[in-house]
Amino acid sequence: MEGAMKLTLIPAFFVLCCCLQGVAQSRGGWGEWGEFSGCSKSCGMGLRTRMRSWYPGENEPAMEEPFTNTEQFTCYEVDCPQNGTWSMWGMWGECTAACGGGQRKRHRDCNNPPPANGGAKCKGEKFDEEDCGPEPCPETPPNFNMSKCDPKKNFTCKNNAMCTDSLHRCDQKVQCSDGSDEMGCFKRGYKIGHVHFSRGTASGDRMSSVLAVLTVLVSTWYIKVFIDYR
Repeated sequence: MEGAMKLTLIPAFFVLCCCLQGVAQSRGGWGEWGEFSGCSKSCGMGLRTRMRSWYPGENEPAMEEPFTNTEQFTCYEVDCPQNGTWSMWGMWGECTAACGGGQRKRHRDCNNPPPANGGAKCKGEKFDEEDCGPEPCPETPPNFNMSKCDPKKNFTCKNNAMCTDSLHRCDQKVQCSDGSDEMGCFKRGYKIGHVHFSRGTASGDRMSSVLAVLTVLVSTWYIKVFIDYR
């Protein structure tokens, strides 16, 4: 009985294997991967691609268009050339003359971004210049007595032809016949357009100190009121 069962199982096993092999052969499968393509970019970040195709089995219908599978990997050959770009123009410098006609300059830099990896330099000029101070200079008062000039109260013009009140120094109004009372004002403060912002004076510093003391007193009073309220 046992021997008969073995004889029966052996043919059944071969039949099952043949059926499974037939099913496998009737199904399609993926072909081998192809070679990777070259990098999609000659510089900078790109992609390399490879592809494989699906091959239908014997019992599967033919496909009008090939069914493919694609893999992509990043690649980086070399850094790309970077062309330079100008920065914004800087502020105008001080005019070479406060009156009678002068020039002022401004500049920009090729750093936004700078050229790199063989990229082109910025085209155009780094420096710009324009005329300024076209107003005529005031005339020197006739027979001006320089002995009246007090170094503590007056500003002596560079041409030593006259002096003016020190309060008129850098007030955007030319007093000296050579315009020197309105020159060098950038060192004392800042000129933006036609407005001059000077640095703090002694009186301004005193006012700041008074305000600081008042702030401390008011804060202390608020804290005391809050504590008493609780």
